[in-house]
Amino acid sequence: MYISLRNHTTYSLCSGAIKIAQLVDNAKNFGMPAVGIMDSQNLFGALEFSSACKKSGIQPIVACEMLVRFGEIKPNASNLDIENSLVKMPLIARNDDGYKNLMFLVSHSFLQRLSGVSPHVTIELLKEKSAGLIALSGGVEGILAQLILQDQEKAVEEMAQNLSKIFPDNFYIEITRHDQELEKKLESKFIEIAFKHNLPLVATNDTYFLTQPMHEAQDILSCIGRG
Repeated sequence: MYISLRNHTTYSLCSGAIKIAQLVDNAKNFGMPAVGIMDSQNLFGALEFSSACKKSGIQPIVACEMLVRFGEIKPNASNLDIENSLVKMPLIARNDDGYKNLMFLVSHSFLQRLSGVSPHVTIELLKEKSAGLIALSGGVEGILAQLILQDQEKAVEEMAQNLSKIFPDNFYIEITRHDQELEKKLESKFIEIAFKHNLPLVATNDTYFLTQPMHEAQDILSCIGRG
């Protein structure tokens, strides 16, 4: 049974076009026992989502697509340099402790936000607040993908080991298949890393709209968000 995890609702401001009620109805119609939301850098929809799932007898999976800074800020780095260094990392709450830590991380990312830079957390803070969380590698937009594309083989190995220690038994190598060349280029490497380090694999679909006719409206929304 496929469980859809990476659904960006309308709370993924100016990018997601999925209404929570429609998402839960779709999950129920497809016979899914559970469904997830994973909005960008926020948990705004968590309460509405959980309530809708409860009414429909579906297990809610609450997650957030966090932005993570893996390195130190270099001297004289501009806001654009810092922004470009941020990497997406999907984090899923697997229990109460995980949900509390996820709330802390999201709140911290806004309260300690650098002026002119998207809300994010550091890898050091993730180490402190990793209990109860499942982390996905981020697929072609994740840190492992970036290091692979930069031909930093040693750094790829070290990062995979480091993340598996931060999230013991809860770090998953993520693969997606949207018929994109980058996915085809990286998938074999992702699978190789997973087998080498005994890491589980998860297949996801990073969803921003529910049905094909919704694509045009979501594309317009995304264009507005990017200015």
